[in-house]
Amino acid sequence: MAQLNIMNPLKYLAWTQSHPSEYDCLIEALTVKVSSFFRNPVVFEIIAQQVLPLTTERLTRLGNMWIPGTATGEEAYSIAILIHEAMLHEDALCFYYSLSI
Repeated sequence: MAQLNIMNPLKYLAWTQSHPSEYDCLIEALTVKVSSFFRNPVVFEIIAQQVLPLTTERLTRLGNMWIPGTATGEEAYSIAILIHEAMLHEDALCFYYSLSI
């Protein structure tokens, strides 16, 4: 949008509809083509050490988590593995949990 100097999303949508090559560029920029378990180790370490301890202390009811930026799902499964490991911790308040992806 910035390269075309179009600041209005609706105008950009109209532009992509009349310029198929721009639509292709948009899809290329938005899609993730690489997927692997624990793809970004530092990020997953931060999630495991700083985020999950906060959430597992509060897990008393059904909750959902959205995992963006995953091509074939390995990142979502990586988060599920981290949640599973966090819930196995003896201090976890939730004794029954279920993960589905």
